[in-house]
Amino acid sequence: MNNINNKQQFYFLITIIFVYVMLFEFVLPVNKVLPRPTLLVEAFFSIWKDYNLLYSMALTTTSIYLSLALGSIIMMFISKKLLYYLMQFKDLFDSIKFYKYIPFIFLIVIFIYWFQDSIIAEFMFGLVYVFALLKISLFEELKNIDEYYIVAKNMGLDEKEIHSKVIFKTLQPALFEKIIQIHFSLWGIILIYEFIDGNGFGGVYSKILYYNDFSAIFVLTIIITFLIWIGNLLLKFIQLKYYFWEK
Repeated sequence: MNNINNKQQFYFLITIIFVYVMLFEFVLPVNKVLPRPTLLVEAFFSIWKDYNLLYSMALTTTSIYLSLALGSIIMMFISKKLLYYLMQFKDLFDSIKFYKYIPFIFLIVIFIYWFQDSIIAEFMFGLVYVFALLKISLFEELKNIDEYYIVAKNMGLDEKEIHSKVIFKTLQPALFEKIIQIHFSLWGIILIYEFIDGNGFGGVYSKILYYNDFSAIFVLTIIITFLIWIGNLLLKFIQLKYYFWEK
């Protein structure tokens, strides 16, 4: 089934590219909707030099994937070791959901205000974002573990063993699925963060808009799309290899 879906996506992409080349290169060569394909090719080679793209790519991808990896590992480790105690707070979690109404742009702005354009601060922001969303997801999943608790209790395990060896194991597929979702939103959040503080890919977007570089907008977006796609493929591979069981 996955192979069929991948082939369909590939054929769809090829069709879109063909239509784009034919339409905007030959039918509508002068327009302000999408740039001509030949301009994209030219912009692709010039953007690396003009906007120091290699450095920006290294900064953004490192911030995103390092914070995603460390945030996930730290949260998983803490949750496994302290799941028994975290269970005691699952009802309290429902009473503090006001956080949903806080505009996220406020958190980005206040973080930049505190730390200015610090690269380490950008990484720490991503780390906190990943950790917080995974912790929220964990508390949401804890509402539905009663049946596993009862089965494990009948096996003669003590309370802490039930939580660390049985219940946490059942939560891992759902938590890793959340990591895949966070991967997409983390790209958006970090790009907004960088757009404001002027670093990384987000800072490049800011410069592109300042210089009104029409073709560079699309070239940068294509590069970022490719990186997100590669990252998602890697996460899907890890999911199928290590977290393949159903909850």
